[in-house]
Amino acid sequence: MLVLTAKIILIGSIIGMGTIIVKKIPVLSSLPISEEELKRKKGISYSSILKRVKERNKDFLPFLKSRFSNLKNLKRKFQGRENKFSDDYWEKIRQG
Repeated sequence: MLVLTAKIILIGSIIGMGTIIVKKIPVLSSLPISEEELKRKKGISYSSILKRVKERNKDFLPFLKSRFSNLKNLKRKFQGRENKFSDDYWEKIRQG
């Protein structure tokens, strides 16, 4: 009974959202676009965004490079070590 109620609410809400969207699309498409929005849209380009990101992350990149080099060194350091756990390690843990 609870599952049936949940399905009815789900289907009803989907139908309701669909009708609202269908009714609002023509109204939204008929709205005029202001000149400020057009200027703002034309002023933003991929290259300007990329320049801003590079300027903001200029100080962060050396930090990232040092962290990656530290991780590589740790990987090399622990790569040669043998596994200290025995084959029945998990069985001992399960048994307590």
